[in-house]
Amino acid sequence: MKLLKNFVVFTTVILGVNSLPLEGASLLITSIGTDLELNDAFTQIDFVGEGRIGDRGGAATFEVDIGSDTGAPADTDQFNWPNGGSVAFALSYDAGSNVASLTVGTETVSYQPLSTSFDSFAIRARATKANSFAQLSNLSLDLSGNVTAITQQVLAVGSGTGLDILMISNVPGLSNGFTLSGTTVFSWDPQNQPRNSQLAYQVKVGEAIPEPSTYALLLLSSIAGLIAYRKKRITTG
Repeated sequence: MKLLKNFVVFTTVILGVNSLPLEGASLLITSIGTDLELNDAFTQIDFVGEGRIGDRGGAATFEVDIGSDTGAPADTDQFNWPNGGSVAFALSYDAGSNVASLTVGTETVSYQPLSTSFDSFAIRARATKANSFAQLSNLSLDLSGNVTAITQQVLAVGSGTGLDILMISNVPGLSNGFTLSGTTVFSWDPQNQPRNSQLAYQVKVGEAIPEPSTYALLLLSSIAGLIAYRKKRITTG
């Protein structure tokens, strides 16, 4: 029983170390092809920030939103997207106040997530109309002052699949506070203008299913610790 207890304690320590922030660690970035794959990659989504063409600043709907779900956002605002123009955005989470905020241009919306155990995020762009595209580039992730450039861009083209998704998984320290920033370009044919979410992007933040390699590492580390403990016990016994 004592051996089992020490094994459990050792495994808990390994799990704890695995969740600590790692300065300079490279990001695990993967491309995802469908929304079904995206949903399967998360065990839970805690909040979503969205920029969409809406009705370009009109009163009928909104262009910037944030909340637990884009279907019923907690906070919205208007924004008049320029056709082909570059617009800065930043999605941030402050752990001290438990506030997530999305800034698009000069407009900011905010939300207090109910769960704060997130470790991953996905950037999803969508364009459904011909001769339109949604592009997010110049991406960077700031984790408590440690800034990592994300060299990949996210580009959804209306004449193609209409969808592009980039998943950044198992980021140590993400729930301690972060800022994801970059630039967005929405472009469309004025004779065939998209509306609402026909031209849009979302950043979904949540808890990802751990990679199989993570499980394997934890198992091997636990086994190694058990073997070392047993050898020490035999030597000193």
